[in-house]
Amino acid sequence: MDIMSRMLSQLEDWRHFPAYQLERRVDVLFGILLPTVIGVNFRVSTEACIVIPEFPLHKGNLKMGENNQSMNVDFAIFFEKDNRKRLCLLELKTDQKSISGKQIKTMEKARHLGAWGVLDGVLRAANASNEPRKYAHLLWALHKIGCVDFCDKLGFEKMQMKRQKPGLTGQTGQLRKAKVSEAWRDVNIDLLMIMPCELNEEDKAKLLEIGNFSIVDFKRLAKIVRRSGVHPFGEEFREQFACYLDRWRTIPAGKRNLA
Repeated sequence: MDIMSRMLSQLEDWRHFPAYQLERRVDVLFGILLPTVIGVNFRVSTEACIVIPEFPLHKGNLKMGENNQSMNVDFAIFFEKDNRKRLCLLELKTDQKSISGKQIKTMEKARHLGAWGVLDGVLRAANASNEPRKYAHLLWALHKIGCVDFCDKLGFEKMQMKRQKPGLTGQTGQLRKAKVSEAWRDVNIDLLMIMPCELNEEDKAKLLEIGNFSIVDFKRLAKIVRRSGVHPFGEEFREQFACYLDRWRTIPAGKRNLA
């Protein structure tokens, strides 16, 4: 058994244990496949999709509090369709019971706020964060996408991050000089959720009252994986992963027979 097969087998065993959250361990695998999912779901080029995990949503900008705290959405995917920029916020669920109305409300607030307001919230969070170096890496990634502009791009790029005070914060700090690019001012946000099973009509109606989002269940995701040309760990692993998606869909955590 190769290392990837052993890893999937162990994940399959461990997901049945109390308090073990499968989605926190497989996000890297889903992350690699997300450009393909976005490409199929929105009919766009997968090569232009940029994925950022644990994307911060600023509570102040969402009118959910007056402080500078943030709530994270599992993934933000930046892409283009019909020569227009798009931002998709995505939640990954490997347990059908973990779907949270509160999370959906937060994502819906972000959708109404729009991409410019969400990105502005990232800048506000960066300025107030106790981890400015990590936010610097996030802002640099957003700059490469074209979402964030710097007054002094070269100065930001050349900062010595190992120094005790690399010049990120303060009244004239580099983080304070970052601005949301005007190209993202009128960009819309799409909401997407990946979950094990399609919702029944009653549950779907309840959730759609909270937020307007699309759903990709594991059955459809397995088809996308099998039909796509994406197999980053080899073609054999692609089929193995699709099989495990089928298993995680049909046998919820804790309901596998003991023997």
